This record gives sequence, structure tokens and C-alpha cells, in this order.
Amino acid sequence: MQARIHCEEMFFVTEVGQVLNAMKTLTGKNNSWFLVGFGAHDSYNPDLVQKTLIEPLLLEAGKSTWPKLVWYEPQAAGYLKTQKAPDQLNPRRIIFNAKINALMEKHNVPIIKFYNMTSQVLSYDGSHYGKGVNDVKAHILLNYILEERSRLRSR
Repeated sequence: MQARIHCEEMFFVTEVGQVLNAMKTLTGKNNSWFLVGFGAHDSYNPDLVQKTLIEPLLLEAGKSTWPKLVWYEPQAAGYLKTQKAPDQLNPRRIIFNAKINALMEKHNVPIIKFYNMTSQVLSYDGSHYGKGVNDVKAHILLNYILEERSRLRSR
């Protein structure tokens, strides 16, 4: 079985249309997955992200068994994160993750929890992590999909 991976970048909730269109291209396609994570560029505002991004995604996801929607939460800010952006520091991320994760759990959307995995890791600029951390995150996502595909096939 051939796997295809497509990355659709979106930095602000005002660009939600392109993400919804990307999800619609997968609607009804067996073994398709739609992984989404968001928050930083809209100041980890859970109400804005829920209303503008999450609710439309959940509505679209409810139209078909495929694609499977998976949320991956924002990672922790590193020690070098500037204090000049308080809405991007860890206290705000913790609140954001709690609210969005609760919403996803309510709708049975799986959550890949990256916050705790990165909370004690040194970030070279306070926002981004090096190749090793990103490789581990990618392996976690890919292994999750492989496990789920295997579980779904065995039904």
C-alpha cells in the first residue's frame, strides 16, 4: 500500500480555508490521515483557534470515516524564549493545551502530546528544536499512524 504525505502550512487562523480544502481532498479516501497542530502565531488563544479552526475541522471530519483527524499539541517553549512575548510562554501554552485537548477528547480526536516531551529539552532559540527532537516527533507521529492502521485492519 502506497503512503502519501502532504504538508499544508498555515500560520494564522485567517488562512483556515486552505487547511479545510486540504482536508476535503482527503474526504472519503481510505487510509488517509489529517494531522493538525496550531497555536503559536495566534498567541495561543484557545477561543479563537476553537471557533475559527477546530470547529470547522471537526465538522468536516464528521462527514466521513476518512480521513482520520489527529491533533498534536504545541510543544513547550524553551528557556531562551523571549519574555517580550508573554502570550507565547509556557503558562499560556499550558492553558491552550488544556482547553483544546479537552475539546478534542470530547470529540474522540486522538492527541499526540508533545508539550511534556519537550518541556525539559534545550531549544536553540526558545521556539524551535534541533533535528534530533524533530526526528523523534516525526517518528512518534508515523508510528502512531502505523499502529492505528494495523489496529483498524485487524477489526
